[in-house]
Order: sequence, then structure tokens, then C-alpha cells
Amino acid sequence: MWECIEPGYYITLESCSQEACNGEKVIDEIINHYVEESMGKNELNNKWIIIDTHLLSMNWDEYMRFRRNAEAYRSQGFDIDETF
Repeated sequence: MWECIEPGYYITLESCSQEACNGEKVIDEIINHYVEESMGKNELNNKWIIIDTHLLSMNWDEYMRFRRNAEAYRSQGFDIDETF
């Protein structure tokens, strides 16, 4: 569903454009991966994540679920930027 290109930079994969994709799960997994990878590196203080959502945006309903859940993480202090 997603791939980590480098620390803090993620892309959604082609499977996200399919109906079976779960947008909430995508953002949850990305945030969990980021937190796990940042532990002990003092990078968690930054909390800046870039996500290429181009392929996810092809699945509008799941993209909107992703965006709603991303807002919840933003309210927790994560700086989430989207690229297309």
C-alpha cells in the first residue's frame, strides 16, 4: 500500500488506487512506521512527514478517509505534507 523512500518520505503504491484499499490504515501504518523508525534518533521531535498520495487520490473515498485521519495526526503535532 505504501513504501518508505527515505526517512520521513513515503509514497502510496498502485494498490491504493484499487477499491480494496483502506485510507485510514494507510496513514496509520505510515505514522506507526515513522514513529518506530524515529525512536532513539531524536527525529521524533521533528515529526515532519511527506507523503506522495497521487495513487491514493485515484480512489476518492479512501483518499478522503486518509485525509480525515491525517487531520487527527496533525492535531497531535505531526506535520504531514502531501505531494502528488
